[in-house]
Amino acid sequence: MDERRQPEQAFAEARDCVIVATSTLELGIDVGDLDRVIQLNSPASVASFLQRLGRTGRRPGTSRNCLFPALDEESLLQAAGLLLLWGEGFVEAVKAPPEPRHIVAQQILALCLQEHRVGDRTWQEWWNGVELFGPSALPILRHLVSQGYLDSDDGMLFVGPEAERRFGHRLSMDMTGVFTSAPEFTVLSGRKEVGRTDPALLTEEIEGPRLLLLAGRTWRVTYIDWSRRLGEGCALRRQPGRRISQQTCHMLSRPAAATGT
Repeated sequence: MDERRQPEQAFAEARDCVIVATSTLELGIDVGDLDRVIQLNSPASVASFLQRLGRTGRRPGTSRNCLFPALDEESLLQAAGLLLLWGEGFVEAVKAPPEPRHIVAQQILALCLQEHRVGDRTWQEWWNGVELFGPSALPILRHLVSQGYLDSDDGMLFVGPEAERRFGHRLSMDMTGVFTSAPEFTVLSGRKEVGRTDPALLTEEIEGPRLLLLAGRTWRVTYIDWSRRLGEGCALRRQPGRRISQQTCHMLSRPAAATGT
């Protein structure tokens, strides 16, 4: 996407510059070596604060620098509480799910994709006795076979037709990532992609027209088809001495992308 790639490249190559963006710009790229991070209102957690603070002060002789301009009293109190917790050494605990069965299914499929064929009595040996892949994993394996995600022949397991149909050419990408990001809407102007947006921005209750800020321009949403995850809108553009003009655009859903392994 040109509108995103150009500012990313310019920001990476230039010196003494500022970039204004939503948190979406952080995803998938390493934005580091910053002098200061300025975020409107307080981050939602200490972990989020540390993640943003960690992008600054990486060069020798520099220090961490993060500023939260609070737009209301509630945000000011939240920022004060967050900094108090940080000063006490607190950070939110990462809580693993007690029985992440989806990871078992993903790992079994990934193993069959990697090895092409795996013994239906020896597949558990690949995890060296990890409890998650013990007897409790057998019902998951049977489910994958019964639903066609795995196939079995002569005591061997391999990727089944349903996995090929469901994931297609994305099978390798989806099977090597455990965690996924939330689905996003892709905004198009004609055939040109201008940005992406979180579905939450399309569901929040508002008064008046629904506006999105993408690629340095304001886009008014005119139609959303949730059953097909399809939307339409128009760009609002102000020119000197002229009224605001409109340019047709479309919004298409983008599948959740793997973000971890």
